[in-house]
Amino acid sequence: MNDASPTPSLLDWLKAQWSQPLIQRVFRFGAAALTGGWGLYLWLADGNGAGYFFIGLGLGLALWGLSVRGANTWTLSPGGLPAVETRPLVSAPAATRPAASFLAPLRLPAAFVFPLLGQIVLSSQRENVLLGLVFYALGVAAFGLVVWREGLLARAPQGEQAAPRPVAFRLGLLGAAALAGLIAFATSGGNRFTTFNVAAWLAAVAAWLAATLTFGRVGERLAGAWERLWAGGLTLRITWLGLALTAILAVGAYFRLAGIDAIPPEMTSDHAEKILDVYDLAVDGQTKIFFERNTGREPLQFYWTAWIGALFGTGVSYLSLKIGTGLIGWLTLPYVFLLARELEDDAFALLATLLAAFSFWATAISRVGLRFPLYPAFVAPALFHLFRGLRRGTRNDYLWAGLFLGLGLYGYSPIRALPLAIAAIVGWYLLWPEARGRRLDVLANTGLLFATTVFVFLPLLRYSLDRPDMFWYRTLSRLGDTESRIVGSPLLIFLQNNWNALRAFNWLGDSVWVNSLPGRPLLDVVSAALLILGAAYVLARLILRRDWVAGALLLTVPVLLLPSTLALAFPNENPSAVRMGGAIPVIFVLAAYPLWLLIRRIRLAQLGAPGVGAAAVTLAALLGGAFALNRQMYFQEYPAQYVGPAQNASEIGQVIHDFARTFGDFDTAWVRPYPHWVDTRAVGMYADQSQTYHDYAIQLADLPATQADPRAKLFILHPEDAAGVRPDGEPATLPELRRLYPEGQLSTYPSARPDKDFLVFFVPARPDADVSAPEQP
Repeated sequence: MNDASPTPSLLDWLKAQWSQPLIQRVFRFGAAALTGGWGLYLWLADGNGAGYFFIGLGLGLALWGLSVRGANTWTLSPGGLPAVETRPLVSAPAATRPAASFLAPLRLPAAFVFPLLGQIVLSSQRENVLLGLVFYALGVAAFGLVVWREGLLARAPQGEQAAPRPVAFRLGLLGAAALAGLIAFATSGGNRFTTFNVAAWLAAVAAWLAATLTFGRVGERLAGAWERLWAGGLTLRITWLGLALTAILAVGAYFRLAGIDAIPPEMTSDHAEKILDVYDLAVDGQTKIFFERNTGREPLQFYWTAWIGALFGTGVSYLSLKIGTGLIGWLTLPYVFLLARELEDDAFALLATLLAAFSFWATAISRVGLRFPLYPAFVAPALFHLFRGLRRGTRNDYLWAGLFLGLGLYGYSPIRALPLAIAAIVGWYLLWPEARGRRLDVLANTGLLFATTVFVFLPLLRYSLDRPDMFWYRTLSRLGDTESRIVGSPLLIFLQNNWNALRAFNWLGDSVWVNSLPGRPLLDVVSAALLILGAAYVLARLILRRDWVAGALLLTVPVLLLPSTLALAFPNENPSAVRMGGAIPVIFVLAAYPLWLLIRRIRLAQLGAPGVGAAAVTLAALLGGAFALNRQMYFQEYPAQYVGPAQNASEIGQVIHDFARTFGDFDTAWVRPYPHWVDTRAVGMYADQSQTYHDYAIQLADLPATQADPRAKLFILHPEDAAGVRPDGEPATLPELRRLYPEGQLSTYPSARPDKDFLVFFVPARPDADVSAPEQP
């Protein structure tokens, strides 16, 4: 019997040739070049929409070419033909085949191309939704293939679990906390903070924490630090992590505070309301627990702004509002870092923090001078301590989470969704094997969390019980029929609102010009694409690796969006960039995952120096592009679109200021209100720099009374208030002024902004005018 191998046929030789990686690469990349070139021709030469399809197909073929692994192997058979090798086209991992190392590092970077193209289409060509979704589908598939093949789906690292321990209190301190809490609650009526009830409140919170915190060996560590201090043993350590985080915080400070005096450029009626509330506090001494002007607001921003105005010498002003909220937005970043580091590692935390630092969305709601950044500012620390407590079993973290939740309830009303998010995360965790043997401990610690919140919330809790109509008005007016009847099925409206909110990140965002670029996605092109890939990665880790943290992250987002999606009576207000702001820490954690995988795969896939180079170039390109896009969106596009709909109260205020310093007085200038025009209170805030603000509005019926004052007068009118009938049905103002003051001089003030000119009617002083005449009330 002849055991010699048969001589391969010509067909076998051709099959062997075809299976060689070099041949496969030539074929696949060649097909990609031809297909992509044809698509470019259709697009550039004929403007044919089919060109997009062929370009996308060409990119897909290019990714197919990058998937080829291995090197050519030629073994001559006795017949002179290469021996046939039985081997798949996709061979063993690249780590065992050094010849494949040139292309292996490019696989994951190449997978970013499709999602970026998809997001470019969704952002710039909104009518081509299907094409954008096709690109995204191809991109997610390519990204998932690389992640799967390279073993990048490992579960999140688990913190070291503390042993379950029964709830124990220091009974004396617990009694003191209960007594002080009752006193604080009882004395917080009348909607006023007083020295006595604030002292009782702070004593109650401090006693509660002292009664429940686990101090462990904190005392020993503090004593050791004290000894080293006096022994000259304390040293300052500068690490690369510290330097990187400092640089990222500097980027965040630039985005939150650079040019804040000029951007945003003009206050709105909401800002005027806020300034009046700060004035009530800082000047009139009204230390309210809840500020009831304009349907009611929580107090934290007003106390913070009053302190900022005193600290920086900016007083009760629009600038103080903006500095205060800008700093709050910046102070959120360290806790974004801590949250991300708790979930993964240092590199992941730096990436998530950097994405949040230069985010247009986070920047816009931080610098606008309203309460909006207070929502994410307290969500980030509460979630950090909650995840840390669940993963490590540390009771103190539950208490700190409750503390931040309680403080957050004094900030911005949408944070009332955070207790629901905490309950949802805890409930989700209890369903998983990780909770086995710990469920009672987790429930007890969660009870302590909410008890801490109650202690911190005591003064506002008292107000909410005294005046539930005011405390819940803003929430119920959006959720129910308080202001407007719900039209349609509430369930269907809610589901549609959720769809609209989720697509706001990538397709169609907020329509309010004060807080966003109307209609534009909340995220830039790069961050939006990263978010989709990150969400897909986390979903895969949930399904394939049974990772409860992945599921908790995905669950948290829609819960934190509830303040926007529950606008059942006003669905046109959804998506709201500001009411969705609580999701900012989680959104940028999700968006950081694809970037983090670029770093992580260097070690797992053993890519060596080529992998480091590919990852560095890709990270630089993506992060640099995202930085540039966000900078352009906020510092160029945002102010340019802001001044269009914003009224020019500052220019009118400056005219009145100049008039008062030359020919007249502040109390002999008036602005005739006109529908959908300037807020006359804002005019007063810009005009009177002594901060004794008053409303410059004057009604038509009050014009004759101004004749009694002989001093020079100034009347500011809307340009369409010169003749005919106004939109509010009243007769035009200018004819009445000409009748009362025939000597008056009319001019048009040329605004520096398009279509914002206004009329100035100047009345000279009468000869008998006394410049020292007392001011009119």
